[in-house]
Amino acid sequence: MFTGLGKLRAVLLGSSALSTSERDYTSLAIEGKEKVLLLDCGGSPVRSILRAGMDPADLHTILVTHHHTDHVYALPIVIHEMMLRGMGGPLEVYCPSQGEARLRSIIDSHFRDEPKIPDVKLRPIPAQGEAIVAESDEWEISRGPADHYGITLAYKVKDRNGKTLVYAPDTRPCEALVKFAKGVDVLFHDCTYPEGFEREAWESHHSSASQAGEIASLAGVKKLVLVHLGVNCVGMASELFDSAEKEFSGQIIVGYDFLTL
Repeated sequence: MFTGLGKLRAVLLGSSALSTSERDYTSLAIEGKEKVLLLDCGGSPVRSILRAGMDPADLHTILVTHHHTDHVYALPIVIHEMMLRGMGGPLEVYCPSQGEARLRSIIDSHFRDEPKIPDVKLRPIPAQGEAIVAESDEWEISRGPADHYGITLAYKVKDRNGKTLVYAPDTRPCEALVKFAKGVDVLFHDCTYPEGFEREAWESHHSSASQAGEIASLAGVKKLVLVHLGVNCVGMASELFDSAEKEFSGQIIVGYDFLTL
């Protein structure tokens, strides 16, 4: 039974679709009373977790949205840090079932000759529809649909007070995602392109700022955080905000590294 212990703290460790001098690849850490969740695993996650004031020893679960490089490449360094810090695990890594073989290959290629590595448990999950994938005393985690290359998931995290967030960093406009994010408190949504690049966004399976605003409006969320900012969005925070505001009347934040909610 999901009972929970209190409010969660979410820190956007990275907010970009590419590295810049101020932004790292998009990922989100969620801190409960005793455990830390990591949604996607790019950038330098252990260093970022430390900068966010969290304890890497509390990292218990990684939720991978899809197997593209910027979302998974730092998994070996997380395991490496666990070894050096004497963290035996277990570390639960959830991913779309179609990406399990790639993640296992990444782990094996780095640690094949290591006599003993931390206990890393890959948890492949089906991508169809919506379902609860994990529960604890602190949160309930569900997976839902996104529309991106290959099989890509969105994740919903709910705390004991019923506060919810949805993380969908790679997706183009998607009716199923609107349903999945219905009424949530915070939606972290793809904003790879600025307004005026809707065709490019659609063809690359991403979203523009105005499209993210439209999804937030249709879903009736309370707060929209624009993430996975693309190269055309660098230095355009005010323009992205204005574009999303045309479609969405709720609170809008153009995501930035170490934004804390």
